[in-house]
Amino acid sequence: MHARDHLPGAPIVAFLSDMSSPATPETLARPPLLHVPSQVVGDRIVVRPFRRGDGAELFAAIDGSREHLARFLPWVPSVKVAEDSESTARTLAAKWALREDFVVVVCARTAHGPFAAGEIIGGSGLHRFDWKVRSFEIGYWVRKAGEGKGYIREAVTLLAAMAFRRLGASHVRIHCDPSNVRSAKVPQSLGFTQEARLRCHSLTPEGALRDTLVFGLTREELGLQSWADAAIAAVDAADGEG
Repeated sequence: MHARDHLPGAPIVAFLSDMSSPATPETLARPPLLHVPSQVVGDRIVVRPFRRGDGAELFAAIDGSREHLARFLPWVPSVKVAEDSESTARTLAAKWALREDFVVVVCARTAHGPFAAGEIIGGSGLHRFDWKVRSFEIGYWVRKAGEGKGYIREAVTLLAAMAFRRLGASHVRIHCDPSNVRSAKVPQSLGFTQEARLRCHSLTPEGALRDTLVFGLTREELGLQSWADAAIAAVDAADGEG
């Protein structure tokens, strides 16, 4: 599963509109001043920024699922040794601090299935954002042992809630390869609307042309999703600043 890179209804809409967004015009003009939580804790997972020392475990997660990930992710072959992953972890930690990219690791909250507490299950994040429009793209990947178990689905709910709740997002989107059926099921199952199929839009890791599916969710639509209550509560409960 990879992507580039329920009906509470009115009460949730009111809940969102009653609280002014932390992403004020002043902080949007100076993104490094935005307050973003250091981690968000869900039912089974924790999403947090990368940090120094993540490299060895990140490399193990990628290397152990190399064939699984390389089908859809062009960056996998460039990860050859643990130092590559450590360099990436430090670079992404710096970009998080500057609010240039919000890439996270998805970790097991407690021992669950094949994963120990705190172990890296996959990665996700908020990317390619436009501060004027307040539009964000969610990408994700998951190691082979975590596929089909709902970890990424939960991560997407937490990141979408963070985008709308903490960053004042107006729109969140997900791009994926049409042949990656598991990846497309994530936004489909969460109430995202398929907004487009962009023909001959991108290249596969092998260099062949492929289409791209685009799914989106707006701020107003968030209140119509059954997962919104729990995801917003998790984001509101998050403290500290990453």
